[in-house]
Amino acid sequence: MECINNENLKPNFWAVIPATVRYDEVIGPTAKLLFAEITALSNIEGYCWASNNYFANLFKITATQVSRLIKTLEDRGFLKSVIDTGAGNQRKLYPQITADSGQAREPKGKTFEERFDELVGTVAEIEKEERQKFIDYFTATNDGGTKQHWQKQKTFMMKQRWATWKRNARDWTKPKFEKLPSDDELRKKAKAETDRKAREEEEENRRKEITRPRTPEEQARVDRRLADMRANLKTKFAMK
Repeated sequence: MECINNENLKPNFWAVIPATVRYDEVIGPTAKLLFAEITALSNIEGYCWASNNYFANLFKITATQVSRLIKTLEDRGFLKSVIDTGAGNQRKLYPQITADSGQAREPKGKTFEERFDELVGTVAEIEKEERQKFIDYFTATNDGGTKQHWQKQKTFMMKQRWATWKRNARDWTKPKFEKLPSDDELRKKAKAETDRKAREEEEENRRKEITRPRTPEEQARVDRRLADMRANLKTKFAMK
């Protein structure tokens, strides 16, 4: 039986954009229009056969951009993409108009680690430790044990998250280099240190001079000076 290609059919006059899609803060306006067009092309069979090139020509964007938009809609739970092997590996896009669309969900039968290996692929040997840290972080559960960390995100784009993780890891391990001082700054610092040591030495010598025991000759000189000072003061007051 020949498969119907709905690219050659006139889309339904009406398109459907449910509230979960309209008010979603993660996807952009082009993704929302794409979803609406898919619903318009799904009015007969309940799914859309249109290719990425069809949407690219319609919205004046590239097929690669269309692929990314469809992937975003899938990740948000707004679309389900199925490859029909019985129809020549044609793709079917099923709009998912449900109240819980837009919530990050783990694919049934696949662990987070399996999903990582499927979407990211095998990482280099040098990145294996970071890969494990990434998986451990996002599979940690909340206090109640009901949700893993990645499931609490509005959306979870595995490749983009992994790229950001690696970039941050490189930034954290970068050596921190301090600015080297100029020759003038070094000279000023050395002079300040020399002056400080000279002041400390002078203070220490003064302290030692004051506290050291005097010889009899030195004590006699001090006594004579004190006697002269007393005599001078006595004469000064007598004259007044």
